[in-house]
Amino acid sequence: MKILLVHVRDPQFYAIPAKLRAKNGHIQVMGFPPIGIMSLSAVLKRAGHECFIFDQANPETPNKVILAEIRHKKPDRVGLSFLSTTSYPYAKIFAGQIRAADSNVKIAFGGVFATLNAQLVKRQVPGVDFVCRGDGEQLILDLLAFSF
Repeated sequence: MKILLVHVRDPQFYAIPAKLRAKNGHIQVMGFPPIGIMSLSAVLKRAGHECFIFDQANPETPNKVILAEIRHKKPDRVGLSFLSTTSYPYAKIFAGQIRAADSNVKIAFGGVFATLNAQLVKRQVPGVDFVCRGDGEQLILDLLAFSF
């Protein structure tokens, strides 16, 4: 299967203005690498799946760039991972955009916020097919094995 994973971040939290690029031209951002989706990607690849990841801490990966990749790659599943209440509104909007771009793709929410607020997410974001709770390394494989 083809899986696309995105770490959704609140753009107000992490961005450093582009004019403050490093001397070598690299983009400077605050925060940590998206270890959660990086780990899931490794598990998926080891199991024989094709996986693509995006970290929205990189200002060069706004929703429109990822949506273009979804239209081009036609993944079977898209996973949105986010940590906090400040990222949740962006994840909700992005889920709707993904659904509009590809009505057949299955969308999963995961991460700390989704784990702690699964019922709220299911009520507020009906376009999400799965709300994943807890560590995802085994859960994601089980989810992919589940066919519907």
